[in-house]
Amino acid sequence: GTKPLPSFPSFANPPNFAKPPNCGSEAGASIPNVSSTRGTPSGRCGTGPSLNRSRRAFFRFAGGILAVLGGGSSSASAREEPREIHRATRNTPFGALGSWLPRLGGPPPPFKRYPGFDRLALPPFDREPGRSLTEAVSTTDGTGRFRDGAISLRLLSRVLHFTNGVTGGSGGSAPSPALRAAPSAGALYAGEVYLVAERVRGLAPGVYYYAVEEHELVAIRSGSRLRELAFALEEPGDVEGAAVAIVLTNVFRRYSWRYANRGYRYALIDSGHIGENLRLAAASAGLGWAAVPRFEDDALNALLELDGGEEAVCAVQAIGSVNGNRTSVSRAGRGLIEKREAAPEKLPRSGGLPHRFHEATKLVPA
Repeated sequence: GTKPLPSFPSFANPPNFAKPPNCGSEAGASIPNVSSTRGTPSGRCGTGPSLNRSRRAFFRFAGGILAVLGGGSSSASAREEPREIHRATRNTPFGALGSWLPRLGGPPPPFKRYPGFDRLALPPFDREPGRSLTEAVSTTDGTGRFRDGAISLRLLSRVLHFTNGVTGGSGGSAPSPALRAAPSAGALYAGEVYLVAERVRGLAPGVYYYAVEEHELVAIRSGSRLRELAFALEEPGDVEGAAVAIVLTNVFRRYSWRYANRGYRYALIDSGHIGENLRLAAASAGLGWAAVPRFEDDALNALLELDGGEEAVCAVQAIGSVNGNRTSVSRAGRGLIEKREAAPEKLPRSGGLPHRFHEATKLVPA
């Protein structure tokens, strides 16, 4: 079985470390020497029940922190894992759990580099608005139903820019990160964008990484790969006829370096921000859009040549033409279940709780 998950004190009523009642009077009153008040009754200064309760609460809290940082054991069961990951990633009166430890290794690179890989500069695009924001937000059809037609590289360039492209700096005289279209906690930008291109005029079919800093595409794998991606989906018909499948990933350490366990939440929020930008950008450009909620994680990680730990797939969407001949959409697929249900013996027994939770909730063939 998996390593039991740590339990944590409840913070619904956080420990009160303030002085007990009657410890001095108003401002300026002196605080009695604790050593001279030993044995005083409850409600006075000293080591009465009120202070003892605060100490016990503090030690329970400290024990919870040590359990998270050390991956310690507890009586929590695997069924409690979703609740435990929520507790392990929330802020406390002392900040994020263990937030100072990851900083010892320094921050990770803010951008991925692919030295020696072929690159394609994306063309300039029309910045004039297409559909209004009201129309784009009102476009709710995320079921695919693409029509078998290609889109232009210039249109793809526009969509990528407004999905997660660089939109400017933070201002001021000091060096600042390149700010992007999607928001990010601390401007650390854990989210990355990959493309499985199939029907784009001027772009050969293949797997590409979107290099936001240069607004370029890095060719990772050549050849038609959309069918391979579709095979990893529970509903392959979701991307049938699509021009491009867009895969969103997270480099988790970009957040955990500063925010520790809390960074896992921020990473998943990033995927939501980027994904919604993609939906609005596609709708504004008059393209069809689909969200793909269930996929075999490790199959897509392998397609993108990712390890699935340091960086992992978190969301899949698709865009395509709505002009031309309608493709026949087949909804037949295969069942997927969480890894912890299918193969609990293969789950990691070490590492931080967010890593173990992510592994346990990956989808695998039933």
